[in-house]
Amino acid sequence: LQLENAATSTYLSILDGNNDLQVAISDMKIIEQLTVEHLKPHQLLLENAKLIVLDANLSEATLNYLLHNFCNTPLFVDTVSSTKALKIKPYLDKIHTLKPNLGEAEQLSGITLNDQKDLPTLANWFHEEGVQRIFLSLGAEGVFYSDRTEQVLLSVMDTTIVNANGAGDALLAGLVHGYMQDWSIHYTQRFAIAAAAVALSDL
Repeated sequence: LQLENAATSTYLSILDGNNDLQVAISDMKIIEQLTVEHLKPHQLLLENAKLIVLDANLSEATLNYLLHNFCNTPLFVDTVSSTKALKIKPYLDKIHTLKPNLGEAEQLSGITLNDQKDLPTLANWFHEEGVQRIFLSLGAEGVFYSDRTEQVLLSVMDTTIVNANGAGDALLAGLVHGYMQDWSIHYTQRFAIAAAAVALSDL
């Protein structure tokens, strides 16, 4: 979809002395033009997809349409930010795989973690709300995976951070790829962490 009277979305970040995100600004207004009316002609494609990836940048109307009409297709959701994450709260029971960071998960659940031993409690809240699988990104502490039967915390790879931008996106891309390849959850999780490490170590 190309729009003549709109600007391509722009994201600008400023990194600190450790090459981690200090502050960022963005103009993603164009995403509001990705409306239900634009998606409806692609309904057959969406219904037959092996999975659908979406994030909380989408408008509430578009999220409502996708999460209600295609919940029989595995839906992989990135919460994006603590503020935008709240848009998906009414639809948690439609989500197959959720990838929040700790702050976003706490914002959605209302649970504040005091210790890593409380990770299962946080994850179980999401399962009670209907989320099938959650990959909780803990930054340097690793990635905590949970479904209704298994919970695993994997540490991150030893990586020199060159640019923190995109690591979460690479992690989700790795999870999607692993699902598409029908890999085991353990191999998928390791692969996704490795993809994030590659993103962190490159400009």
